[in-house]
Amino acid sequence: MAQIFLTDLFSLQVNAFRNSAKNLDAPSYFSISEEGLSLPTADAYHERISRIWRLIVWSGAVIKKDADDMDALADKLKSADNSGS
Repeated sequence: MAQIFLTDLFSLQVNAFRNSAKNLDAPSYFSISEEGLSLPTADAYHERISRIWRLIVWSGAVIKKDADDMDALADKLKSADNSGS
């Protein structure tokens, strides 16, 4: 039976991957003010920034989920190796 060896380096890499998404939502597009603006160009710009912001937040959530999935996979692989020995 094949054995899969996961070192502590794997966990460190997964944690580094997870942490890369922690500050994606630090700056807020809400801080961009559009007070008193009624120009279509300014409105379109604000909408564009809003869409970019949502994409960044969504990307951070995907990175966290992927890192959690990698941790779960590592736990299953370690469990499978331990039960086979």
